[in-house]
Amino acid sequence: MKRVLVSAVVAAVLSISSAAIAAPQQAGGKVKTYDAAKHELSLTGKKNTDIVYFVPATVTDPGLKPGARVTVTWDLVDGKHTVSDVKLKPKKTKPAKPAKPAKPATN
Repeated sequence: MKRVLVSAVVAAVLSISSAAIAAPQQAGGKVKTYDAAKHELSLTGKKNTDIVYFVPATVTDPGLKPGARVTVTWDLVDGKHTVSDVKLKPKKTKPAKPAKPAKPATN
């Protein structure tokens, strides 16, 4: 009885951990290069590290240009970072400066 219980627990733990590993991941960064013909997207992430992603033809190009900030959803397929979704991040804008008060009229 103990062997059956232990076997069931081990099987449950292994199935949960393998499912967690296979879950898609997200990464963000700036587009370094995008080659539509090769289906390759190179992003520069935090700490200035570059990662090359494979972008299948089924993924819509939202306007990838060098310098654009993006978030990609990817999964490791056959040893490649394979993208399933790409989203452009809005540009960071500086807050507007407050208006200067009007000068009082002099007569």
